Amino acid sequence: MCEVSKKLIFCSCLEKKDGTDLVGEHTWTLNRYIGSKESLLMGKLLPPSNELDSEITVEKIIREMNSRNCFDFDYKPQERDCFQIDNGQGSQPYQYFSLIYRDGRWEQGRNPAFGRTISENIAKGRVKRIDK
Repeated sequence: MCEVSKKLIFCSCLEKKDGTDLVGEHTWTLNRYIGSKESLLMGKLLPPSNELDSEITVEKIIREMNSRNCFDFDYKPQERDCFQIDNGQGSQPYQYFSLIYRDGRWEQGRNPAFGRTISENIAKGRVKRIDK
C-alpha cells in the first residue's frame, strides 16, 4: 500500500518492506469527530510535546499534512478530525502530540478529553520514511 516517496508517510500497513525504514517505534491514530456528550469525568492530561525526534516535529507534520495527503489511503479530512502521533507504548518518557483539522487546515490541538468527545477510529499505523 505504501508508495515510494522521500517523505514521511503514515502507513496503515504495519509490515516492513524493502526500501522502507520505520522511524523508531512511532505510531499514529486518526479519528473522526462524531459529536460530544456531557461528562463529569475530570483529570489531568500528560502535556503534549513539540517534537518526538528531529524528523517528527509539530511544525514539520503540520506543514506536510497541509500540503498533501500523507496517508497510504484515500483520505479527505473533515472538520474536527484528530490525528495523534506518539513515540510508541512503553517508551520512556512517553511523548505525543495531537493535531486537529479546523477551518480547512491542520493545527496543533485536539477535541475535548475525558469522555466528552464521541469519535470513531478511521485508521492507525506506523510512521515510515522512504529512503529511495
